[in-house]
Amino acid sequence: MKKLKKINVVKTSLSFNIIAALMVLLVVFSSVITVIGYMSFNNSLQDDYDETTTGIAKTAATLVNGDHIDDYLNGKYQQEYDSSLQRMNNLCESMGVSIIYVIKPDTSDFRHFTSVFNSVNRVKTDYEPWKIGTVRETTNDEYVNAYRDLYDNKDVKSIFRRSQLNGAPPHITSLIAIRNSEDTETTAILCVQRPMSAIANTRSSYLISVAVSVVITVVLAAYLAVSYLNKQFIKPIEQIIGETERYAKENTVTKCTDLSDISKIHEIAALASGISKMEKDNYEYIESIKQITSEKERIGTELSVASKIQLGSIPSKFPAFPDRSEFDIYALMTPAKEVGGDFYDFFMTDEDHLALVIADVSGKGIPAALFMMVTKMLVKEVCTISGGSPSEIIDFVNDRICERNTEDMFVTIWFGILELSTGKITCVNAGHEDPVIGKSDKSYEVIKNKHSLAVGALEGIHYRSYEMHLEKGDKLFLYTDGVPEANNEHNELFGMDRMLQVLNETVGQSPEAVLKHVKDKVNEFAGAAPQFDDLTMLCLEYAGGENLNNKLHIQAERDNLDEVTAFLENYLEGIGCSMKAQTQIILAVEEIFINIASYAYEQTGYADLRLSCDADTVTIIIEDNGIEYNPLKKQDPDITLAAEDRKIGGLGIYMTKKLMDDVIYTYDDGKNILKLIKKY
Repeated sequence: MKKLKKINVVKTSLSFNIIAALMVLLVVFSSVITVIGYMSFNNSLQDDYDETTTGIAKTAATLVNGDHIDDYLNGKYQQEYDSSLQRMNNLCESMGVSIIYVIKPDTSDFRHFTSVFNSVNRVKTDYEPWKIGTVRETTNDEYVNAYRDLYDNKDVKSIFRRSQLNGAPPHITSLIAIRNSEDTETTAILCVQRPMSAIANTRSSYLISVAVSVVITVVLAAYLAVSYLNKQFIKPIEQIIGETERYAKENTVTKCTDLSDISKIHEIAALASGISKMEKDNYEYIESIKQITSEKERIGTELSVASKIQLGSIPSKFPAFPDRSEFDIYALMTPAKEVGGDFYDFFMTDEDHLALVIADVSGKGIPAALFMMVTKMLVKEVCTISGGSPSEIIDFVNDRICERNTEDMFVTIWFGILELSTGKITCVNAGHEDPVIGKSDKSYEVIKNKHSLAVGALEGIHYRSYEMHLEKGDKLFLYTDGVPEANNEHNELFGMDRMLQVLNETVGQSPEAVLKHVKDKVNEFAGAAPQFDDLTMLCLEYAGGENLNNKLHIQAERDNLDEVTAFLENYLEGIGCSMKAQTQIILAVEEIFINIASYAYEQTGYADLRLSCDADTVTIIIEDNGIEYNPLKKQDPDITLAAEDRKIGGLGIYMTKKLMDDVIYTYDDGKNILKLIKKY
């Protein structure tokens, strides 16, 4: 396995690939040159061989009298024939050819011929000479065509035979026409057959010499090239690789990092110098990034803490007032950055008044968040400590902010105080978005009123207040400009019309459901577009006040049970509650009151009862300041058992849960709060 890995490393190394590529190129180049040289040499050799053989054929043709061909075949001029044959034999032996023969073809189709002369060199071939007058078939179509061409006044023809030799060695045959003395016609054809062994031997010698030369040249060129490449390319590149690997592991710059003199090749030297500079620059950049990252992490941590502090400063626990049946309220804020400049707030100024605030600070980020915190604290402190009308409160806040507003920041505020018993809202609009009211039986509409300047814009101005009125079931929707000015990828605004349309889709829903629906629709509209502004909304549903609820503050003692019963009967009869529902409600409340009187306090204490109703439901809220205790955690008794077999306790709360439609327990501000809900 280790040997295999080493082989793979060698195969993928730069030096191996460069040397291998160079060797392949040299071999291919040498092979191409060898083939081209061989082809040129072979063609020249064949042309020369053809030329000499043709010369022999022309010489031999002078030995034959073309006028006596037919006479020779008829036995005439025997002495002349013998003399010509002898001279032909001498020529055959002296020129080293295999055969010299003269034939007379059958001119009808040239597929047969008659032998006239036949001179055979016994040293060069094993052929038996043909006797004069012997008739034979023409060897093949190539010879047929050659004979025909020679009879068509073409003097010389050469045929190279390398295949289909029938046992004969490869040879060349030069054919020449023997003409009569008047040169008017061809009377016979003289053929000289010469073996090609000389060509083969010459070619073999040539190939051996060329191969030796090529090998020597390739080896020498490879040695010189490899030496040069190794010195000027491979070793410098390996040194560069070693330095980059070292830097990747250590991420440090050393004295040996300078590689500018590594090679005389300009490109290699430039590469090495560039890598040296890159390492130094990268090292400095990483050190800088470390410092920047550390600073960003510190800032990010501080922003995260600041975000938690900011979100913790606004009401975020819902239901915010579980013991109040006159209204239901919900709010949410989604900053565009880690911290935002929007805020909302709501708080009770007394038992009958609820303060509502929503505001939008100019700018974004930390400055806006700081300005927001200052404004929020001022509004609440002035309202709860000093008191006054909404206009007086905003007047004071504006003057305080303008005293040291060196950055010329400002905040738009809508501030109102709701009188729970009447539904009247006294409010101030300091440059903020107009509120929206949704009537219980109608759609939402914007309540327009003349705005005052934003808080912080000008010191000493007086803010004017105005009034609105909520009926039972009405909803008040407050928001910042992040809602209508939310934009999508096409830079289109969400807009007031779309906001009202979305609000109208929430008729009959709770404030929480209203705000979540609006937020979902804004997000759906914005799509992938980044959030540009803080998104803050508040929704309040008014359930009514005067003559719709009743309260009882009574000492938690068993002797006061009759007073509690009378209080319940008077209220339930007044709202037209059925006798059956009255009986069930009185039984449940009596059970809870007896438990408070018996177990809530070590000595004595008080219980508070508060009743409210809507169209078909009555709500009873019972509070005490006794020991924290959630009766709903008590396991239900097994009523299938006989009384003497059941564990003591739990039957009263079990009965209460069965009699009521819903029972809810909370513990808030040191109070046990139990809410009983019953449809009547």
